[in-house]
Amino acid sequence: MASLDDQVAGLYQIPLAEFTAARDALAKTAGASGPAIKKLVKPQAAAWAVNQVYWRRRPIFDKLVTAGERLRAAHAKRLTGKSTDVDMADAAHRAALTTAVNAARDLLAGSGDAATDTTMTAVRETFETWPWPEPIGRLTKPVRPSGGFGALAGLLQGAAVKSGRKADVLPMAPPAPRASELPSPAQKEKADEAERRKALAVVTKQLRAAEDEHREAMSALTQARKAFDRSERDLERAQRELQEAERAVEQVRSELQAQRVAVNDATTRSRLTTDERDRLARRVSELESD
Repeated sequence: MASLDDQVAGLYQIPLAEFTAARDALAKTAGASGPAIKKLVKPQAAAWAVNQVYWRRRPIFDKLVTAGERLRAAHAKRLTGKSTDVDMADAAHRAALTTAVNAARDLLAGSGDAATDTTMTAVRETFETWPWPEPIGRLTKPVRPSGGFGALAGLLQGAAVKSGRKADVLPMAPPAPRASELPSPAQKEKADEAERRKALAVVTKQLRAAEDEHREAMSALTQARKAFDRSERDLERAQRELQEAERAVEQVRSELQAQRVAVNDATTRSRLTTDERDRLARRVSELESD
């Protein structure tokens, strides 16, 4: 039997319209934990959509988290004066963000909920603010990004999440390094080459994923075309059979009409011959009686 925590997590995976009834039913069977479960807040549509990407589209969610961590790390390196390709990290993050938002829109549409512009804006902003204060997969409302220095602090804090330590407080304008601390041209070239290789690895991985998706899409298209061709052939065969059946029906109808005419003619002749026979019989009787 699933643990109580698993059952609570399950509340955030069901259709949004079923949340309240399922929560109340679980609270009745949860014993001492019932009152706390009863207080669980129904997620807003945007938060529910973000939760579903985590529960039902985990690879997309994980790719977004990884891209966000790399972007924060790139910004943190730049703030310390180190060479890094922030533009490449930002492009990878924006691509992962777009994929996650589209997945959330599809999940909303599939559940019958409206993916309004307001809802989708809240979804995008929530994805942009990862990590969140609430447990993953159990958001109850969208998270809005803060601006100014708060956004920078969040960036540095996010970069430290992976290492498990608190982010260091960095001055907004770090002092210029002494000449002896500046990297040599060879060191700078080596560092730039390492950054290019990392960027190439990221793009190559994304390209492979795109190629895999393209192959899957082409395979699905091929199967769909084959099924369509089979259906067309079945339709043509059914139409031919229908035409043959219609011709057969018409032939039977013609034969039936001809037989009806023959029956009518035979009936008429039978009636005439009967009348003539009766007339002749009466005449014979008359002659015999004379």
